[in-house]
Amino acid sequence: MNKNIKETLFHRKIVSKTRAGGRQRSFSAICIAGDENGKIGTSLKKSSVSMKSAIEKANIKAKKNMQTLHIHKGGIAHNLKIKQGAVKMLFFKRSQGLKVPPRLEKVCNLAGIKNMGCKIISRSSCPHGILNTFIKGLTSLENIKDISNRLNKPIHELLKRQKSYLLKNFQKKSENNNV
Repeated sequence: MNKNIKETLFHRKIVSKTRAGGRQRSFSAICIAGDENGKIGTSLKKSSVSMKSAIEKANIKAKKNMQTLHIHKGGIAHNLKIKQGAVKMLFFKRSQGLKVPPRLEKVCNLAGIKNMGCKIISRSSCPHGILNTFIKGLTSLENIKDISNRLNKPIHELLKRQKSYLLKNFQKKSENNNV
């Protein structure tokens, strides 16, 4: 295992279930692991013993589930709108700084992303669903070289564009909903 991998707790929950013999408690933890250089892994684990054992299990599994991300100059190469389950997200490029929901800042820091924006469009507040959608969006982003090869355009021409059709379209929809 790589020694530069850092892990952190994303969410934890204690569930109590009433049975014939009394209350039965179980613990669940969602952990994130990353090397701050384009690799990130997540895991959800449960334990009936203690919260500490659930966190340890989740950390070990998150280190095994590492995925490589395509990061371009500390950010993302293109805008993206993604839906998974009940969660909808919009990813957009930024030239400077992070503009993501506070709970997802940990994920960006562990992945090494410094310039990016993200907006959760849906009303879902499930942390596991939000994290899974965020990771799916990050892993589905393409490398700038792959995009230029697919579109048969040079990289410098792709980088000139400041706002994409997706972001403009999203802003028009949000203005129409407010009226």
